[in-house]
Amino acid sequence: SIIPATHFAGFIDELSRSQNKAPLIDRLLKENASFPIVEGDNLAHFVYIGEADEVAITGDHIGRRIDIPMHNVEGTDLYYYSSRLESDARITYRFTIDLQKNVTDPRNPNEINSLFFGKASWFGMPKWEQPAHLSGEVRHKGKMGTVAFVEAAGDTHQVKVYLPPNYDADTGSRYPVTYM
Repeated sequence: SIIPATHFAGFIDELSRSQNKAPLIDRLLKENASFPIVEGDNLAHFVYIGEADEVAITGDHIGRRIDIPMHNVEGTDLYYYSSRLESDARITYRFTIDLQKNVTDPRNPNEINSLFFGKASWFGMPKWEQPAHLSGEVRHKGKMGTVAFVEAAGDTHQVKVYLPPNYDADTGSRYPVTYM
């Protein structure tokens, strides 16, 4: 949906009324070095430009397995969807073209392989900060170990176990655990 009284809403209104839409779309692309277009601290405008009968968006801000149709500016191949987001949000999203082809955002170079969305694009809002553990700079490393697990039936399996840094030297702490 469009969020009224925003710079982007003004652009969409101007584009909708224009008889010569191509130069306006070119201007939009030239004026915005990164996509989605972030306006202020809490608005993101997702833009897809390409041949399609219908384009939908799905992402963290919408919900898994939910595709929301994007709005098309009549007479163009520009589709858009605007969202209010937390100023420190990091969002994973993708587009669905004509209800069948999932694509990343061609104007956003940040891509990941997401458990929920498959290959997807991502971006951070203005106050998002990359966590230190993703920077590639690791101060304290844990280690992987292997333990033999014997089932009641007698079958033995090798189980990999991650041990946090300084686990061997720590005798009194309890650690959370996840089984997969």
